[in-house]
Amino acid sequence: ATALHHYRGLNSDFLFHYGDVGSRGVSRWLDLSSKFERALTPLVGLLGLAGASLDARIAQVSIGFEMLGYDLLIEAGASKTKAKDAAFVGQVGAVAEAVEGVLPFSASEFSDRLRRTYVSVKHADKARSDPLEMYLAYRQSIQIFRSWVALRLGVPKARLKTALERDPITQHIHQISRELEQGRIPALR
Repeated sequence: ATALHHYRGLNSDFLFHYGDVGSRGVSRWLDLSSKFERALTPLVGLLGLAGASLDARIAQVSIGFEMLGYDLLIEAGASKTKAKDAAFVGQVGAVAEAVEGVLPFSASEFSDRLRRTYVSVKHADKARSDPLEMYLAYRQSIQIFRSWVALRLGVPKARLKTALERDPITQHIHQISRELEQGRIPALR
């Protein structure tokens, strides 16, 4: 867990500014916060989890993504029964698909990574996931959620893609991914 310490103080820049969305974006946020209230509550609530464990963050982000995916499946025309019966990976995949094309990292493995880490946190009889993989899943979740909100508020895709490429969280996602691929724990800084 100490190897992750240098990531915890990471500050992120804003992905967009008021000028990117204007008053229409504010109106869209009010609509989103009503339409997707059950999903947004745990996801926005992550901001208030200072000092929370990585396990708590994975649990909360997973709950939010499951709810958001359910809502997005219904929005796309699925019945409530079909959306409810969709596997966790399918529900999370619906969120990742909504931001396809703007992420500066591959979301292809994201849904299964979040599932694995969530299962390891949620079930006492399961082995705990590698903390770096958990942290990668968490940080990717944050970027996917931030991207989804930005697109829904009206941020142009090209503007968002550029902002994400420059964002410090994205840089750490790339670093964590490289370290996992190489099987190394990143050095503390």
